[in-house]
This record gives sequence, C-alpha cells and structure tokens, in this order.
Amino acid sequence: MSDFNLLMEAVKKENKETLIQELKNTGNVLADEQKLLRSERKSMNDILRDIEKLKGRIPFDEYVKLMSEYENIENGLQQREKHYIDLYLKKREEEDARPLNQFSLDERKALHKYVLATYKAIDRVSGISYEVIADRRPKEYLSNKVRTAHSDGRRPIIYVPSHIGKNDIQAISEAIGGNYYLLSGDFEHIQGGINAPFLAVLGRYYFNEWIKEQRQSIPQKTIDHLKSGGDLMWFFEGTWNMSENGILLPAYWSIVSVAQEANAIIIPIGVDQYDYRVFNLVPIKTGNHFKINIGQPFDMNLYGKSNEEKTAAVNALTDALATLKYEIWCTEPMKKRKKLDMSSWDKFKEKRYKEWPYFSDEYIADLTFKPKQVLEDGSKIPISKPYDVFEPLKNLDFIGKVPTVAGMKRRLDEKQKVLQMK
Repeated sequence: MSDFNLLMEAVKKENKETLIQELKNTGNVLADEQKLLRSERKSMNDILRDIEKLKGRIPFDEYVKLMSEYENIENGLQQREKHYIDLYLKKREEEDARPLNQFSLDERKALHKYVLATYKAIDRVSGISYEVIADRRPKEYLSNKVRTAHSDGRRPIIYVPSHIGKNDIQAISEAIGGNYYLLSGDFEHIQGGINAPFLAVLGRYYFNEWIKEQRQSIPQKTIDHLKSGGDLMWFFEGTWNMSENGILLPAYWSIVSVAQEANAIIIPIGVDQYDYRVFNLVPIKTGNHFKINIGQPFDMNLYGKSNEEKTAAVNALTDALATLKYEIWCTEPMKKRKKLDMSSWDKFKEKRYKEWPYFSDEYIADLTFKPKQVLEDGSKIPISKPYDVFEPLKNLDFIGKVPTVAGMKRRLDEKQKVLQMK
C-alpha cells in the first residue's frame, strides 16, 4: 500500500464528527475547565492567606467558622480538580485510540511529507511566512530519510526551539524539514482544534503537569523513542516567552538526562515573530512572519551527571539559544526612538493571545519554571522575578487594608457558587 493510501485508510476510519469539529477549530471543555481551576486555585490561596491575617484580630470562634467554611470549599475545589483529571484521562484515552495515532514510527516518517505540505498550504493561506537567518546543521543532520535506530550512523536529534506563540511550530517544521515527535503539555488546548489530527500523524508525547505519574514517566518515553530511531521537538522553556525584554525563560534540567541517556544531539533553534517582513530595509506588513536561526549541534555528553554539571549544561544551552535570538534581533533595521510605538509590545501580545485565547500573562507565569537558589544553610528558595521583588511586602500588616470578616464571608460565598459541580 502506498504512503498516501495508508493515510487515506486511516482518515476513513476516523470519527467523522470529531474530525470535522477539529478542522473547524471548535475548541474544547478541557481548556475551559483548566483555565477556571487555575484561577480558582490562585483565588483560594489568596483567601487562605487573608483568613490567616485575621487570626488574633477577631474572636477565635469567628476564625474557626471562616476556616471551616474555607475547608468545605477547598474540598469542593479538590473534587472539581479530580473531575478535570478524570475527564483529561478519558479524552487522552480516546485520542490515543484514534486511527491516525496507530502509525508506526517508520510510517510516520514516510507520511511526514503530507503533513508538511498541509502545513505549508495552511501557512500561506493564513499569512504565515518565515525566513531562515542561518542553518548551521552538518549534512548528516539534514537528512529526513526513513531510518531505524542509528542505521545511518547519526545520533538522534532533539530540536530545541525558543517559543514565541501558537504558530511557531508550523514555521519551524517547514524550516527544519525533518520528521519529529512533539513533546507537549498542551493536550487540553490542542484537543478539539485543527492541529490535533496533524500532530496525531506526526507523532506526539502529551503529558499533564498536574498528574505526577505522567511527569515522571515522560522522560523514559522520550528516551525510548530516541533510541528507536526517532527525533523529538522539545520547547524547553515550557511555555510561550511573552517577556518584553527577557531573551529566554528559565529552563528545566530534564532535557540534560534525556539527551545523555539516549545519546541524542541537540539542535538549538532561535525563533522570533514579527507582524511585518523587511524588504530592502523597509518593513512591510505581511501578517505573521517568523525569523528562524538554526544553530550548531549541542552535545550534552560533554557534561557530567551531577547537579552542578546539569546546571552548567542547561546554562550553556540557554546561552546558545539566547545568542541565536540575539542574532535575529541584529537583522532588524535600526529605528529612531521618537518613531517607536511604546504600545507595540502590548499590541503584539494581544494578537498572540487572540490566536489561542486560553493563554494569558497569568497562565504563562504559572507554567514558567521557577529556579531555586541554594542558601548557605543548604535550603532552597525560588529566585524571584523582577516584578516579584516587593511581593513579601504585600503580606505586611501596614500594606493595604486588613480583610474583614464580612468581606471574607462574601468571598467564600462567591467561591462556593463558582465551584458548584455541573
């Protein structure tokens, strides 16, 4: 059976109603529920903090009543979170069982050209364009032929791009050309959307940060995949970088162990997005334009396995990616300060969030890795972000108003209504 017929046979077996809904990009209840629960969890933490402020300021029996009501609502929130996880696992089971997810690794490599052609068509129609600033990959890492583990002598690849928004994966796919499995924590956003069937064919490993078992099992899954001859795309910042002046977000260590265990080589890719393309030093609006800078291979085997060595390895990879992004910035024409639109970044973020409305500054802040610094006594504390410097002052009694019992009861009543199970 030809590659194309293999794909068509799988499409015929798909649930047509589900496929049509995905192509219409209808969204899904999972992302809505997760967004609500994140917000309510943060709100409940704030309420607990304010109740604790009242301890010693109000009669003890009033304090006990507030805590009792808080605990009842907290139990309801935990039940709602469990309901969400059960729904997530059910949707994941349905997704994993769909015909488009049943291809072997070699079949996915053969079918990759059809997904790539579809991505190109969608990109051109929707105004997505890209340019490659540089491609420093050696020849052996440019090949996309079907291969089994180490059959051609080259090591498996982990593509590590910086992350700027929803559509960067399509532009990156065009630029690198090769097949890969995507490592993603965004199933709740992808499920029910237009990218779901394409990623099913490409190959993907989903995990949910709220589910400990998935967080713990995903490294071994990626190692096994790389050892079997597959490649991987890993956005190691963990989420979109919507910082106005931060080149990269802090990154997790796990990529070091995976690359070392699988003997994989890392290809760092700097990516940035613009609403214009520069022709002859003149910026012309073209919609979504990506600049992509593909770096030299990065070898984690040059580092050891101690915490100090892993820190050095992640820092070195972060520096390599930051340099690639800086080189992209250097391709932009100089502008006069008086001609700068001081609201341009806010407008840029607004456009990105419209592409995927579940994302926001608060959501991204929740997903961003919080590195810890080790104190002299060996304890670890999170390193604050610049805008968190004054966060401890908010808890001091002389900052802001002390909450009232009536105010706390009103807030608890509001939470009770929000968290009523449907």
